[in-house]
Amino acid sequence: PLAAARARRATLSLIGTAITPASARRAVEVGALVGATAALTLLIFADASTEPLAFLLLSTSVWAGLRFDPVAVTLHGVMMGACGVAFTLAGEGPFAAAASVHYRALIAQCFVAMTVLTGLALAFSRAERDTANRELAESRRAADERAQLLGAVLETMQEGVVVVAE
Repeated sequence: PLAAARARRATLSLIGTAITPASARRAVEVGALVGATAALTLLIFADASTEPLAFLLLSTSVWAGLRFDPVAVTLHGVMMGACGVAFTLAGEGPFAAAASVHYRALIAQCFVAMTVLTGLALAFSRAERDTANRELAESRRAADERAQLLGAVLETMQEGVVVVAE
């Protein structure tokens, strides 16, 4: 959707729509996701002596991918990734043990790519499923309307009807 948005205003509108909760319940979920992501990021990256628990951040990517649209998942991943890369380059967190700053950056970027792509794969799969469900519901509604019309026509006919083949 970001690539399809031609103007900056359209892009900002798309992002605004993605991050604006539709209900109070959804706002609570957004807050919980942001809070959990921030807490896990600080827990994992704030101390260089922590155990290598970076995989726990994958749970927030899965949560975002299952519950939010792809634009929101992208924003979540970029923000989470930026924090992880910043901590790593500052010498904090589980990836800071690598000897070279370039190797640290590579490890952090691969981690970010893995978590973002996992969330996006789930979000796009869910969006595709939702689209297919909407199309199926529309097809069912159209088939019901045609069946009602055919039934009405056959009931009001005075002539006989014979079906010979399909």
